[in-house]
Amino acid sequence: MTPALVGLGVLLAAAVKGAIGFGFPTVGTPLLSLVTDVKTAVGTVIGTRLLADLSPRTASLVLSLFILLFVAVSASGRSPRVPRASERWCHHRLGWSWG
Repeated sequence: MTPALVGLGVLLAAAVKGAIGFGFPTVGTPLLSLVTDVKTAVGTVIGTRLLADLSPRTASLVLSLFILLFVAVSASGRSPRVPRASERWCHHRLGWSWG
């Protein structure tokens, strides 16, 4: 049953990405963490290494805090901005680190 639910979560996340152009990790990670543990749901190299050392409870807490932070920033109507003078310096570094 779990592989079918994982597939459904990935399909839903892909549909959101296809419809609006972004959101696969934002939708996919929480959906996958509902049917698997957080360590399985997150697949980045650095994240995987950190999650391998954390307990599932701690990893769930960290994920929950990031989701709450995202919701708070979204609800405030503000978005983080990079000053124009720093754009050139940040462009490639942020692109590579955030995918």
